[in-house]
Amino acid sequence: MKLPCYALLLALSICSGFGISIDPAFSKAIGWRSNVPPSISLALQPDGKILVAGSFDSIDGRASPGVVRLNTNGQVDATFEVATNGVTQVDGVTFQSDGMIYLSGWFETPNKPVALLARFRHDGSRDDSFHGRGSLIGRFAALPDGKMLVTGDFSSLGGVSSPYLARFLPDGSVDACFLPPTKVDFSLSAHYANLHLLEGGKFLAAGFLGVTNNEVYNIHRFHFDGRLDTTFLADALEAGRVRESEIMPNGNIVFTTSRDDGLRRLNPDGSADRGFKQGAPGGGQQPLRFTVAPDGRIICLLMRGLAGGPWRLQRLMPDGTPDPTLDVEIGPSDWLGEFPFATDMVTLPNGDVVIAGAFRKFNNEPAGGLVKVKGDLLTMVQRYRTAGESLELTIVGNNGSPYLVEGSTNLIQWVTVEQGTFTTNQVTLELPTAAPAQFFRLRSGSRP
Repeated sequence: MKLPCYALLLALSICSGFGISIDPAFSKAIGWRSNVPPSISLALQPDGKILVAGSFDSIDGRASPGVVRLNTNGQVDATFEVATNGVTQVDGVTFQSDGMIYLSGWFETPNKPVALLARFRHDGSRDDSFHGRGSLIGRFAALPDGKMLVTGDFSSLGGVSSPYLARFLPDGSVDACFLPPTKVDFSLSAHYANLHLLEGGKFLAAGFLGVTNNEVYNIHRFHFDGRLDTTFLADALEAGRVRESEIMPNGNIVFTTSRDDGLRRLNPDGSADRGFKQGAPGGGQQPLRFTVAPDGRIICLLMRGLAGGPWRLQRLMPDGTPDPTLDVEIGPSDWLGEFPFATDMVTLPNGDVVIAGAFRKFNNEPAGGLVKVKGDLLTMVQRYRTAGESLELTIVGNNGSPYLVEGSTNLIQWVTVEQGTFTTNQVTLELPTAAPAQFFRLRSGSRP
């Protein structure tokens, strides 16, 4: 009986037949500043453009103060020009609902670099009505009312005692009405304190230590006025302080820690998600960066050691199990110095993944420090079954992305048997098993 063979070949071709696809039009050569360590941060605007900020002075040979915006086709947006003498270190970028851009880091001044949270208009001009100068600000999040939550290595801001967690008013002054817990010791992890806005007027701070008497509780939920939400108690975080964290589409909290090779996940109420497989890559590799796709799958950039060892791009299913359709060794390699942590990544609405960092090779090919991996990574078989003289196949992918199924009788010559575009995140196909389609393979999009 041949039908099981069709299904097996289909699965194998998806797993190993295509590798990854890099968009050559999007690749950029980043010219890093020579007197400071590399740092970079990416942020996706609502219109699909990407803000790139870091310690670089050129991009594709064009002089830059360290902040540029890329159009959706990867070209530098000539309508955006930031007036600054240069960025020596960038720690974060975010947007407000009105399109204003916030950037934190160390900026050049005529005398010396200063720590600053600056606000820019949509065209890149500096909004001087916002005065966010202060000690080093690590992470921040824009509130719906125009205020700004910030974390960082500070004990007070603007004369207001607010250790490691504060709120700015719309003009950049410190909000004295914001009252976070006073018995805190965030100093060991403030730089890793990620902020996530939640529904219901609350926010999550992931990475703090010492808000409670038990230091293993690294994730806390607060009300917008700074009060600790005592109904939320993060569970099973004994593996070290939180480094990176994301909120999944269903509200679950996925994160990496300082002592663990894998990912962990909490339910929205803080309880441990016992059904999550922890996404442990093994082999001494650990997730350096990860991003959550719109369908809930998790794309991880894995590293071994600091600058040595192979890098992998791996995708996990929403339950944390490895997705065999994406687990490839890619680099990046040939680091500028030993700065693998100077890396960031973002998932675009169509499933493309943009990765930036201080690397000069990616997937064993020359790369200037910014690449886009095509969204065909995000198409896969969800389930299949034989049905009489046909093969019923359900595939999942990104809404708007194309798909292509080819058939063959000899594994050499292939013809198209089905093609289309996802109108939702999944589609079910019924493939005839008569000639010329004794074997099938799935491609994402129409390729030559």
